[in-house]
Amino acid sequence: MEQRTGQLVGTALLRYREFLSPPRQWPLYPMPDVCSCPSCRLDDVRNARDVLEDALEQLPPRARAELRRRVMALDKEYRRRTLPDLWSDQETWWRRRLTVH
Repeated sequence: MEQRTGQLVGTALLRYREFLSPPRQWPLYPMPDVCSCPSCRLDDVRNARDVLEDALEQLPPRARAELRRRVMALDKEYRRRTLPDLWSDQETWWRRRLTVH
C-alpha cells in the first residue's frame, strides 16, 4: 500500500504508538507539524492518524481488519489521554483535541 499511495502507513502507526508511550497519567497534547516533508509531517500525531484512516479506507478486508484492531486500541488510549477541544471546528474526532500552540 505504501508504494501504491506514497503514504507512510508503517511510520504513521509507529508514530501513533510512540506518542502514547510510555503510559502516563497526565494529559498529552499533540504538537502541530512545522515541516511539510512527508516524514516530518508525521511528527504531528494527528497527521499520522489521518494516514491510518486513509489506509483503513483503501486496504483489502483482511489487512483492514488487522490494522483496524491495532488502531482502535490506540484510539481508545488517545481519547483517554488527550483533552477535547470544545471550540475546534475540525471534522475528525482526533483533530478535535487540545494541542500545544
